[in-house]
Amino acid sequence: MKIASLIPRGFVVLNSILRLVSGYGGVRAIFMTLHFWISVVMLLLTMQYWMRHEWWGQVLNTIPTLLGFSIGGFAIFISLGDHDFKKALCHELESATEGAPTTFKTITTQICLASLSQALAMLVAILANAILADCKPYLNQHFVLAFNMVGYWIFLYSVCFLVDVIVTIFNIAEMNEKYIQFVLGKGRKK
Repeated sequence: MKIASLIPRGFVVLNSILRLVSGYGGVRAIFMTLHFWISVVMLLLTMQYWMRHEWWGQVLNTIPTLLGFSIGGFAIFISLGDHDFKKALCHELESATEGAPTTFKTITTQICLASLSQALAMLVAILANAILADCKPYLNQHFVLAFNMVGYWIFLYSVCFLVDVIVTIFNIAEMNEKYIQFVLGKGRKK
């Protein structure tokens, strides 16, 4: 039984997030990405910053722009190419295994997860600003340290994930170019 089937219908967002993660290859696939491990290394390298400073200001100043770029990248992806190119991206290859995601779904999932991680980073930064800025002396220091670490890691992860989105947009443009060259080549042979 899938976890998504246990969630009541009122939790549409949570169900969609679970489908996104599943479409990406599951939680294990997220942990196996290069941008995940780069973000962990960056977290360790920036430890002196997020342990001692109010890091959420940096996040709140940066993420809206990155989120706008991700949504713009998704718009570019959706608008790039003609109907036949999009149909080709949605078509299962004969050599693909049954149930394997199409190229269209893979790219859509990647861009949506990047945008979701950026939105999550912004939400955590808003919470940090509201909770830690004024209540820090009254909170358990281990809680504050863990909150800072997780919050800043989500930010770093979302920035590293954005690099993936940029490369994906470039790859889509290359695929579209090859598709156009293929179509033009077929047209010349007639």
